[in-house]
Amino acid sequence: MTTIKLTIEYDGTRYPGFSTKKKSASIESKLALAIRDVTGQSTQLFAAVKTEPGVHAAHQIVSFQLEKESFSGNTELLKMKLNAALPADIAVTSLEIADERFVASLAVKSCTYICRIVTDPLQHYFPVRTPVL
Repeated sequence: MTTIKLTIEYDGTRYPGFSTKKKSASIESKLALAIRDVTGQSTQLFAAVKTEPGVHAAHQIVSFQLEKESFSGNTELLKMKLNAALPADIAVTSLEIADERFVASLAVKSCTYICRIVTDPLQHYFPVRTPVL
């Protein structure tokens, strides 16, 4: 098994948090579905921090394990395919192979929260990204 370390960002406006009992609507479920669609493998995700409903994240670390054969060790291609499979408000900004014992939820060294009050209903938190095909 190969341990994958993702750095993700997301606009949490339409999500009930990173993980929730309503699995079909969470950031975690969208990410797990994209991983399964791209690699053909279901996997358990470990997040460094779990956000609440409507909360956005930048530099969120998530780890999981895959059979290396499912992505041929090509991390750039895997990152590109995951981004193409994810909704536009969730993005993988970095993907790397980590030490086999790395678990994001156990490796947290710090976490910073920033509270912003946005009064412009049209303000976007992250730029719209177009998948590279």
